Amino acid sequence: MNTPIERRALVTGATGFVGSHLARRLLRDGYDVHILLRPSSRPWRISDILPRVRAHTGDLLDLDALKERVASIRPGIIFHLANAGVYGGRHLPEGDLTRVNFLGTQHLLAACRPLDYLCLVNTGSSAEYGPKAGPMSEVDACDPVTPYGITKLASTLCGRIEARTRGKPVISLRLFSPYGPYDDPSRLVSYAVAQALRGADIELADPGAVRDYVHIDDVVEAFMLCVGRAARHRGEIVNIGSGAQTSVSTVVGTILSITGSRSAVRWGAVPPRAFDAPRWEADIRAARRLLGWGPRISLEEGLRSTIEWHRGRLSASAPPGAPP
Repeated sequence: MNTPIERRALVTGATGFVGSHLARRLLRDGYDVHILLRPSSRPWRISDILPRVRAHTGDLLDLDALKERVASIRPGIIFHLANAGVYGGRHLPEGDLTRVNFLGTQHLLAACRPLDYLCLVNTGSSAEYGPKAGPMSEVDACDPVTPYGITKLASTLCGRIEARTRGKPVISLRLFSPYGPYDDPSRLVSYAVAQALRGADIELADPGAVRDYVHIDDVVEAFMLCVGRAARHRGEIVNIGSGAQTSVSTVVGTILSITGSRSAVRWGAVPPRAFDAPRWEADIRAARRLLGWGPRISLEEGLRSTIEWHRGRLSASAPPGAPP
């Protein structure tokens, strides 16, 4: 393998929303990109770039096989995005959350331990915090209220321990609410855009529910900035959000305005989510200080580009926001 170690990247979760965008960015920037695919993976998001990446069959839950695979790749950069999450407001079974989010992270850290890698970025979630009265800061006590948040917090702490006890260049990014092309069709922006473009009813719960929405291009930029900074900031946990919360009604209203859609919004048509809270926004001062990162894409700009992507898929006869 002739690629210099600093240009050899391994991405777990490359078939997911954030992972697929990161894989594209790495290819664009000239990295030798390796990805792990489970036999059950659905690679529709990366079908066009599969010939340009090195795809390996692997499973984070099979530690022995994972060690062999990682040793053969010898990556210098590792981005860990494999995740069992929340889809359409519903969590996967708790056993799946524990196995993928916690045990999978433990296994990856163990498999990479013999390597002299330059950077390992673990992907966390704002769900680790639990509800707070103000902007969520990395120094806040975490009190997750969902099994997902609990397992993601455990994953983040595993990365921190790896950095602090073994000196490994591990850094964790706590993502708030990324949106953009290729997002899961059950998530708010993708769902609302798809329904608006079809002229179909948009069925939602609480118009006042809030989240901190951050465009996927800004998220990917944060991952890339970690590459040269992880060694200096090993063990750090960094929020990645816009720094401002936005209500569901504002997001949907903006989508309807941009599309000119007459879709009816049926509030209360679905049950409210138990983990919604009146405040949910990121304190991003650490991201600015440690990574030199800040969001560049406004919500309206990001929604416009996302809508255009959905329009393109609709005109190509592919269901907006859904796998072909």
